[in-house]
Amino acid sequence: MRLRRLLPALALGATLSLGAAGGSQGDVSPPPPTDPAPPAGPTLTLSITRSHFAVAPAATPVAARALEGTTFVYELSTAASVTFLIDRVLPGRTVGGECRVRPGHKILERKPVPKNHCHVYLAVGTLTRSGAAGRNATPFSGRIGDAALSPDLYRVTATATDPASGAMSAPRHALFTVVKREAPVQPGP
Repeated sequence: MRLRRLLPALALGATLSLGAAGGSQGDVSPPPPTDPAPPAGPTLTLSITRSHFAVAPAATPVAARALEGTTFVYELSTAASVTFLIDRVLPGRTVGGECRVRPGHKILERKPVPKNHCHVYLAVGTLTRSGAAGRNATPFSGRIGDAALSPDLYRVTATATDPASGAMSAPRHALFTVVKREAPVQPGP
């Protein structure tokens, strides 16, 4: 009977030790201490100000405001380094369980979605910025370095890394579309 009462404790990781004489006296001892859980990474939320924009003529600023393009707005629980990975989103189709780029992809093409539809994400570049605890904003001109993104659908993935512990946040995603820049209107005579 005594063993029946000990079984639930044993299932929780307790150890059973019998007396020196090997009698029926059982002693339930607590499980050994475990290593503390690794430090949790910073929490991160992400949004963008404009989901459709034209590429700005200048490179993406580090701290200045962008007149064109968009702004990545994010909130951090602690100060962290934030990496923005920019991927081009291409329509794909599943072939043999693998997503492949659909042949004949045209920029911003709108076609009926087939049953075996999927998305292919091609990395274009990354931006890294330091963020303070609380609300932050990073302007994005539509350029990575001097290279302008071509008109198409893109996905930004933001990940925050705590510089002290190296712990990372869960990635957050947002979609945006780069459109063609319209030519300025010339004044009439």
